[in-house]
Amino acid sequence: MAAAILFYNSTRLLRHKVLFYYYGFSAVLIYLGILFLDNNNWNYNVIFLLNICVLSWYFYSLLCNKVRKTIIVFLCAGNALLIIYTNVVQQKYLLYNNYVYAFSFISIVLYALFYLLELLNNIKEDELLINFDFWLVSGYLIYFLGSFVIVLLYDDNRLYSKRGSMWQMHNIILFICSLITGLASVNILLKRKVYHV
Repeated sequence: MAAAILFYNSTRLLRHKVLFYYYGFSAVLIYLGILFLDNNNWNYNVIFLLNICVLSWYFYSLLCNKVRKTIIVFLCAGNALLIIYTNVVQQKYLLYNNYVYAFSFISIVLYALFYLLELLNNIKEDELLINFDFWLVSGYLIYFLGSFVIVLLYDDNRLYSKRGSMWQMHNIILFICSLITGLASVNILLKRKVYHV
């Protein structure tokens, strides 16, 4: 979120603005769920719906390839329908939906790979190192790929006693990805200031 704030303030690009507001809204929703609800799975389900929609839009705005953009639209619609079906039709909004979350995470991993493939085919190394979206997507790739395994195995009864360790690993992955993106963001902003002087 800090990286999105930095780049929202420096570039004013719509995609960074949307991420900024999405992360702010999600943080407030999670905090309210922690404070006021015994079972806050429903607000996580809402966040996962918003997550797949916002990140699908973000990656759609980054890509140029029409086939990949079409795949993103279909995956976003499929994820949204799966989340809505599970939470509304099956009324599992108070349950942790690990397979739904895992499908969402692996979809975002695919989006990140699409972007990196397209980017690496069309960019020079010096441009790559000061490209905020490259660092953000790299962080997303590490986070969502690592977390995919965690959310997929979270409800496995054989691993029930390991849940605490799983979330510790999740927090470590999140910290590393945030650190990479945050440090790259500061570095990019400093380099831009040097070039403008």
